Parts: sequence; C-alpha cells; structure tokens
Amino acid sequence: MAAGQALLIDTSAAITLGDLQVQGRKDVTYTFSMHACKEVMDGLRVHLVLKFKYDADLIEPVFGAKKPADDYEKRYSEAHRLFPYCVFNSLSEEPVSWTYQNTNGRVYERIELIVTLTKLTFNRYFPQVLNVCYLKVGSDGTAKTGIVNLLPEMQKNGKPNIDVSAFSKETSEFQLDQADTRAFVMKTYVRDCQMNTMGNLSGIYTRVYAMFVFEDDNFQNRFRYTVLSLVIVNTLAILGMEETPTDAAKTGLGITFLEIGLLFSLPNQEMTTATMVIIAHTLYELFMTLAATVMLWMQQEDDSISIPVMKIVLASNAVATFVTLCFKYVEMSSFKKLKTGLVDSMHGDAGNAIGSFDNVDKIV
Repeated sequence: MAAGQALLIDTSAAITLGDLQVQGRKDVTYTFSMHACKEVMDGLRVHLVLKFKYDADLIEPVFGAKKPADDYEKRYSEAHRLFPYCVFNSLSEEPVSWTYQNTNGRVYERIELIVTLTKLTFNRYFPQVLNVCYLKVGSDGTAKTGIVNLLPEMQKNGKPNIDVSAFSKETSEFQLDQADTRAFVMKTYVRDCQMNTMGNLSGIYTRVYAMFVFEDDNFQNRFRYTVLSLVIVNTLAILGMEETPTDAAKTGLGITFLEIGLLFSLPNQEMTTATMVIIAHTLYELFMTLAATVMLWMQQEDDSISIPVMKIVLASNAVATFVTLCFKYVEMSSFKKLKTGLVDSMHGDAGNAIGSFDNVDKIV
C-alpha cells in the first residue's frame, strides 16, 4: 500500500495504530491535566492544562509557526501556541500562560487556560442521570497538520498519563471512580479528509478525545420521587375510614395535592421516569378519590348497600405499588442498557488504540 493512500479506507472500519505509522507522518504526543471543574449553565468551567511534546524541526515546516529563538520561553495572559491545536467542544477560552521548552531538539509545549466545555446529560431516566464530560483536542487543519499523528501519552501500564484531580477530590461535583476502567477512555480518532475535504485542506487529521462517564444516582431524588410518592399513594387507605362522601372527597383531594407538589419540585421539564411515575400516581389518586366518594354516596343513599371501601382501596394500592415497582425495574434496566451502549461506542474495539471518528462524533 502506498504511503499516501495508507488511510484511504472507510473510517467506520477498525483502524490500528500501525495504519498511522507510515512514512512521512509525524508524531505529536499529547496529554492534559484538569485541576478544577465546576458545572455552569452552558457546560463545565475547567482549569485546563494542555501538554504537547514533539520534535523541534516540526515547528516551521509542519506547524507553520515561527520557532522561538531561545530554548525556554514563557508568556502570561496571552493566547499563543506553536502546535495549531483546537479544543472542538470549547465554548470560551481564557489564556493563563504559555510555556515553550526545547531540550536537545525535543519540545515541551504547555498551554494553561480556563475553558468552558460542553457536556452531555441524559435526563430521560431521572432520578438516574448520565453525564458525559469530554475533551476534544486536535489539529485545526492548517499548515501541514494533515500529516500529524496526535497521540495520547501513555503510562507503562497502558493507561493514559493524565491528571484528572478535578474529578477525584471529595468536593468535586463529578466523582470519577478510578477503579472503573470503563468510565474513562482516551483515544486517537482519525478524520480522513483526502477524498472529501469538508472545507479543510486535504489530509488525514487526528484528534484525541478524552471522555468521562458519570452516573448521578442521587439517593435523595430517588427517595423523593419513588419511595415518598408511593407512601403518598398508600395513604389513600384513609379513604376507607371516612364515613361521608364529602369527607372522602376532601381527604382524597388533599392527598392528590401532595402528589402534585412533587411534580412541581422536579428539576427539569422533560418527560422523565420520575415525571411519568408522579403523573400516573396523581391520576390514580384522583380516580380512587372519585371511586371512594361514589361508593360512600351509594351507601349513604341506600342502607341496604354495603361496599368494603377499605378492602377495595387497599387492594388497589397494592396493585398500584406493584405496577410502579415493575415500571421502575424496566426503566432502570433501560438506563443500564443506555450506559452500556454509550460506553461501548466510546471504547470501540478494546484492543484497538485508534477509534472511529465517524462513530464517536455522532455522540459527542
């Protein structure tokens, strides 16, 4: 296979690291560190440090930048870079510092900045929520970056050499389980712009995506929107103690208004698992209030009629509780399937160091 056509393949197919190691392509090693992270309205506000390592002879002919005269240079509060990188999921960036260090022809370039990153949130199964935080870094397509292999810096144990202390502190909004190897992935992804440039210069462009999966299963929310809601439903047993239809109507409506209060306390307006449970319980409570009121009215009008209101309400509550628990089980299973599918798409072939850009970019 000719070097110039080494990656003229369908990028949805398995691409190996060996496919990038062809004559004429240049390697740039990349890693990063996150020292602080805060969730904001637009996404994540992150204190980020990007680190690139490469040969000094790539600066002018490949990057199209001017090589510094000194082996060490540092700038503060100034947007500057030699390797023409781009953070593709950045909404805003504030430069903090830039450092250039050339040691015997090997360059270490460090860019420190405050950046707002987009993130994914899957609320459909609330109170179970899936958050995907990610960092998409790659060349911006200028100069001759179409021949650059951007590769993650790896440790001897095969794990990415990164610092994600922003996700390991006890006070962090997002907690990363370091033991869960499936919760994090960092890979090189290839975008082949030889056949179709899509507005870029012709070339094979590489990016490194780092993605973190956080499962937010807040106990307070689960208790409030499942357990507490079921408790309210089962208080309908009080209807069986009422003697008049008027009292039953007042009691039932009072219980229903408690349920409606839960509906207005939901943190989002989407149709989620919690929303469906509360709406179903509200309708059930209204129905049982009406049914109990009618049964008591019939007994009041005709003394010969004896209806076991308490037994009917208790039996109905038992059925409602069982149906709710079954529904929650199905929703929890669907949530786990969503998480597994998302993680599988991110990781792709576990034995492949290169991921499919076409597949992962549909997600992030």
